[in-house]
Amino acid sequence: MTDKEKQTENFPINFRILTIIIIAAIFICGIIVAMVFVFPSGQKSHGISPATLNISGSTTIQPVSEFLANAYMQNHPDVKVKVEGGGSGAGVSKAGTGQTDIGSASRNVNDDEKKKYPDLQTYKIGGSAVAVIVNHDNPVNEADKSEMQLLYDDTSGDLSNLSHLKNIRLVVQRSDTSGTEETFAQWLNPRFSNLDAAMNVTDYSGNVTIVPLAVVGNEGVVRVVAKNPDAIGFADFGFAERDSGVKILKLRENTSDKALPEDISNARERIRQELNHGDQNNTYYISRLTRPLLYITKGPATSLENDFITFARSAGAAKFFDDIGYFSITEFGNSGK
Repeated sequence: MTDKEKQTENFPINFRILTIIIIAAIFICGIIVAMVFVFPSGQKSHGISPATLNISGSTTIQPVSEFLANAYMQNHPDVKVKVEGGGSGAGVSKAGTGQTDIGSASRNVNDDEKKKYPDLQTYKIGGSAVAVIVNHDNPVNEADKSEMQLLYDDTSGDLSNLSHLKNIRLVVQRSDTSGTEETFAQWLNPRFSNLDAAMNVTDYSGNVTIVPLAVVGNEGVVRVVAKNPDAIGFADFGFAERDSGVKILKLRENTSDKALPEDISNARERIRQELNHGDQNNTYYISRLTRPLLYITKGPATSLENDFITFARSAGAAKFFDDIGYFSITEFGNSGK
């Protein structure tokens, strides 16, 4: 058989293979075109590439954000909400630089931050307060502001003559950037933005050293104070209230003869009234130890960000704040932005 005859004999087979390849290519192209029409660019298919919302910042707000995130995702299965801490300062800066979608802060945004990030938008979602705590077995029930100033200042001294706190041997504060610490520091002394300098000195009581200690988070402070009978610290009221190992102290301003709250068993209601009243007269609780809980965005909130923030401010979300010991925005007389 000649080469030409062999080529002629193989032609039907080669033609069939080519036909199959062409049909397969047309089928695959059809699938691709169909997918483009069903899932056009910019839209998400159900269960594929869900929208993501990142929230970071205040460790005080973190637990309520986690509750809110879980509840929101149950009703929005196409959205993934991620929550992390880092402190109020980190919440402001990450929102300002666009590193997170929603920042959180357990204090007001300060003037320096407003200047650095002029397009920040803040949304009040609730309120809370800072409480001074001692070990539950400590017999002391109240303290003067002047005593707290001596324990947390940047000068070493003999504190054996303190009126109420002369048995304190361990002074606990925060090691992380914290709205709780900043609120407490500002109450102690307006020139303090934090208490870092207090870590560089040790006080003493007679021949006994009073040791400073820095730990992470509200839970860290509460845990250390609960384990040490001679310790004192400060933490968010919600964290302190629910731990039976610590006792919340009544506090007296230096110019006042009245320690607040007058009835420690009613501290929650006193704080709520102080937050709602918004005065500076320390009528119910030390006003400068109450603070807002904020969500923060870079510029106007996107549709997804706004939907989540609206949910956080709704009556249906109030239970999550209450479960942790905070006050939802619905409990305030003025629940404005």
